[in-house]
Amino acid sequence: MNSVSNPNLRALSLYIALMALIIGLGGVSQADLAHAAGGQGVAEDGASAMVVVGGEASTFVGAEQRATTPKPHADVSRVRRADLGNSWVKGCPTKKRKLRAIDINHWDYDGELLRGRIIVHRKVVPVVRKALRKAFKAGFPIHEMSPVQKYDSSDNKSMRADNTSGFSCRRIPGSTRWSEHAKGIAVDINPRRNPHVFSNKLLPGNAKAYVKRKPVQAGMLTKRSVVSRVFRKKGWTWGGTYRNPDYQHYSRSGY
Repeated sequence: MNSVSNPNLRALSLYIALMALIIGLGGVSQADLAHAAGGQGVAEDGASAMVVVGGEASTFVGAEQRATTPKPHADVSRVRRADLGNSWVKGCPTKKRKLRAIDINHWDYDGELLRGRIIVHRKVVPVVRKALRKAFKAGFPIHEMSPVQKYDSSDNKSMRADNTSGFSCRRIPGSTRWSEHAKGIAVDINPRRNPHVFSNKLLPGNAKAYVKRKPVQAGMLTKRSVVSRVFRKKGWTWGGTYRNPDYQHYSRSGY
């Protein structure tokens, strides 16, 4: 919003902002705020007020609306051996003590509020947490978010269930190299709606309906998705740019 240049309007604007704050505390009615605005235009919906000052519109949200607006509420904790199950195996390139669990709210495809968990290396917690917070605030849906041990640490089972996940001590399919998931520095988001596409294979196998990327459906990732933008700014790579597109995949190293 542009600043108010007229000194009198600036003072009025500051006064109204103060009154709006008091509304949130229950001390002044929105009708009083309308009167303070000098009839310049106030629209009320019972929870917020729109005030026009000097041709600029500002929305003040009341306490009731603020209290009922869901938040991501991200909690980070150490993981125990029992939290990992058979997703961590002897020889894994990441030590258990370096892993962290992020518990965070997310929306599903039906707009329902769910609580999910993703396990990653402690050094990538800030960027993964930020990406998930941004996804929540933007209303980007995540079907499910559970550690892969729920699916017996089977990447295929987890993908077929459209489960978003991070750490999994496994090797790259068709290779002896450790996956970046084994290092805790990669995440797969909505894997069924964002499959890994090869010329002769599709992972997961039940994702045929989502190979075609347009029109973009709920939960599908693009380079413009809020999640992609967050990771890109932090130097992460999105698998959708690979020769064999891996639309679900984001990694710190680019693999």
